[in-house]
Amino acid sequence: MSVNWYEWCRESFEQAVEEDRLIFLFLGAFWDPATQAAQQKVFTHPAISTLLNHDYLPVQVDLDHRPDIYDRYSTEGWPCMAILTPQGSPIWVSNTFGEAELEKMLAQLKQAFQASREVVDQEIRDRDAKNTVERRKIYHMTCSVNDEIFRKTLQGIMISFDIDHMGFGGAPKYPHPSSLRVLANAFACVGGADLKENLAGGLRPLEALFDDQEGGFFRFARRKDWSHVLTAKMCEENGELIRACLDGSKLLGEPLFHQFASQTAAWAHSTLWDGEVARFCGSQAAREMKVPPPVEPVHYTSGSAVMASAFLQAAIDLDFPEYGKAGLHCIDGLWAEGFDSERGMCAIFHPRPKYYGQARSQASMLGALLDAYEFTGKSVYLERADYLLSFCRDRLWSEEDRGFLDRLPGEEALGELKEPRKNLHENALLAEGAIRFTHLTGKPDFDFPSQVLAAFPDFQDEYGHHTSQYAVAADRLIRPATEIDLYDPTDDWRKATLSPFLSRRVIRHHTPGGNPHARIRIGKDFSEDYHTVEEFSAGLGEL
Repeated sequence: MSVNWYEWCRESFEQAVEEDRLIFLFLGAFWDPATQAAQQKVFTHPAISTLLNHDYLPVQVDLDHRPDIYDRYSTEGWPCMAILTPQGSPIWVSNTFGEAELEKMLAQLKQAFQASREVVDQEIRDRDAKNTVERRKIYHMTCSVNDEIFRKTLQGIMISFDIDHMGFGGAPKYPHPSSLRVLANAFACVGGADLKENLAGGLRPLEALFDDQEGGFFRFARRKDWSHVLTAKMCEENGELIRACLDGSKLLGEPLFHQFASQTAAWAHSTLWDGEVARFCGSQAAREMKVPPPVEPVHYTSGSAVMASAFLQAAIDLDFPEYGKAGLHCIDGLWAEGFDSERGMCAIFHPRPKYYGQARSQASMLGALLDAYEFTGKSVYLERADYLLSFCRDRLWSEEDRGFLDRLPGEEALGELKEPRKNLHENALLAEGAIRFTHLTGKPDFDFPSQVLAAFPDFQDEYGHHTSQYAVAADRLIRPATEIDLYDPTDDWRKATLSPFLSRRVIRHHTPGGNPHARIRIGKDFSEDYHTVEEFSAGLGEL
């Protein structure tokens, strides 16, 4: 007997209330062997499937389709099981389970809830009220946006460096692409043996996650020595790692990192790229599940946008123009099919656009649009970025919470999603995008991104990997950008501009109709005009 799964939708919640049934929520992933094992073994157990079908309303959610639901209900890891009241408040959450334990818990929890309904309801109300007060208290704290954010984050990352096995932290071992970006920015600025060791030591162990058969990086290693690898591959994470490896190759001169980037881009182009719809598939399942592993037929805005940006850089660094064409084709297609003026970017295409207004999708698309402008010089990408920023400020910004909310208020507001929340990483991405847009358009309006970054508490001694994107955005705000103005540039001028690693690079394009030339500005310092690509490249090299 199998479980009759319901979707996460208003009709399911209304049925749970009408029939007074607890909701059993299962959060899993297409690419995850543990999710498949639970579906094939745990939920086919006759006693468990009978309990779920008769006594509960079972709801299944793909955590990649709905990261907002996963963020609300998961404690850590996946797959995740949760038992909710008919209104969607969590009573029990777990990431570990077996058939016997789950069967016993399902039977007991239903009886306990029915016997103590009023007590449980009051405890939930008290808990929710307390959590709301605590969140509001945090949201109304402020910090000074200065170089201490970057310095403390860098320090936290370096303290977690694993001297014995390289990488960061203990088990499980993740790649941490945002932290690699912090290290790259710091090393490019000040150099130093310690920074070099940490940057190289964060990139070299990626060899343990690298698929030497097809290319691309696997999800993570379960043990601190980088063994027992989960062989699923994620589009968004691989896009971030392509850029991290390209940056590492330029800064450290190690051919291995260039090879990683080259073979990962080739894998993404041959395996994830869906040329018919001009988007990248979201993931490739773990090799433990099936050989060859299937590719997820769902396209995510965030994953496709991040990979498209990586392809633009790869087109330059790997001298493969086809990547640039695919990246731009993807960005154009995402905008044409996925943007709605009232709801922003959708989160997924399955096959049609679904789940509009999630901050993660807006932030990733904003970055891709700005990258596309710097790559091509076409003003249409700046115009689209302007539309998207305006949507975020008008619809996702909350004066009460003093930040961007993770989703549109009222959009499928069910269960814990009735109260949108403010996420540090997404706010930092949007703030960085706003800073870049301000530089690119020449409109000196840095107050707004400064307000976004200041509306978080001082994390004191807890800076590190989770504040890495926050640190990158703060660094962009307080330190002068390397502003490059290109006048009537040809392809060789664009390539010269995009090739070197410059952590706070801004590229503005002008078409006055004269001879190609360029100018560099850092703070108040202007260079003379460069009239040859060779002089210009030498000037950039001195930076």
